[in-house]
Amino acid sequence: MNTKYTTWIEIDRSNLEHNVSQYKSWVSPRTEIAPVIKGNAYGHGLHQIGYLHDQNNNVSRLCVVNSTEALQLRQHKIKKPILILSYATPSDLEDVIMQEIDLAVTDLQTIQLLHQKALKLDKKASIHLKVDTGMSRFGVLPRDVSAMLNEIKSMPMLHLQGMFSHLSCSNKRKFVHEQEEIFQPLRDQNIQFHMTNTLGTINCKSNYDFARVGLGIYGYMPTKNILYRKALKPVLSLKTRIVQIKTVEKNAYLGYQRIHHIKKPTKTAIIGLGYFDGLHPDFANHGHVLIHGQYAPIMTINMNVATVDITHIPQCAIQDEVVVLGNQGGKSISAYDWQKLLNQNMRMFFTAFDANLPRIIVHDNKEPLLL
Repeated sequence: MNTKYTTWIEIDRSNLEHNVSQYKSWVSPRTEIAPVIKGNAYGHGLHQIGYLHDQNNNVSRLCVVNSTEALQLRQHKIKKPILILSYATPSDLEDVIMQEIDLAVTDLQTIQLLHQKALKLDKKASIHLKVDTGMSRFGVLPRDVSAMLNEIKSMPMLHLQGMFSHLSCSNKRKFVHEQEEIFQPLRDQNIQFHMTNTLGTINCKSNYDFARVGLGIYGYMPTKNILYRKALKPVLSLKTRIVQIKTVEKNAYLGYQRIHHIKKPTKTAIIGLGYFDGLHPDFANHGHVLIHGQYAPIMTINMNVATVDITHIPQCAIQDEVVVLGNQGGKSISAYDWQKLLNQNMRMFFTAFDANLPRIIVHDNKEPLLL
């Protein structure tokens, strides 16, 4: 049990391993699992999640967005293969090559610069060619793939490790299959071929060499299909403590701009997190937290604290644990609940969590681990 921090995040190692195993069961035996841990691992903690995946035999490699994230993982002694999905800062290219990090390429200028760096270091650079099959963001257009492959073949210090694309609408099978039809003719058995994401893993017709799973690895499935939702387990819990208790008298006003008119005596608790920590301000008057296994309505949310109504929970005391996201006393608050309240992308909730909050790894009854 944490006694050191006022506000913290818990990462459940067992649930993370369960989700990886679940995805492994959904793909073909030859398909590997490559978790996407960009955006501070969707707010779960880049090097903490990287550390756990590095020890998991069901994980083949890690996917990040840029060279900064990739090099941070290497600095934290993460040894598994890493694929940069989007871009590398030019000044990082030599480090990327030396640290044996795979890099997505989409344009001739980057390919030429990478080859120059590889020649200088006398070390091959490993690349994955990205193909735009409908996302209209990064990627070479299918009609230009052949010419780009010829350019790559002319550069001996480049190793073409793979080719991939990005699903634009993975929850709609029609569009998934349309993109697959564009991508499949480009398939080369001599290199890795990958396309699927959290939902694409389920909705694609084909099995690929590895599945780039994002939100699903963290326990949330962006679909209304209850069976898929129940198959996964949330990895993250957000917790804080009561830092003050007071009774607000009838006809008092609570919060900035006198936002609440208190119509009857109300016992309140101030808890130690606010919108700076990642608690969305629109949860005021809508959301709840858990204290002593009971739901306590959120009244106001400020930058570093929030106020909740504990009139119906008389046993509350300063330093009591408050669950903002997670389970307590047989009840739960999940990102699905938050999504229903605000109708927002669940990834936005997680990535809003302050990167400086302690991420504590919990695992069954073993000693919690702070990395």
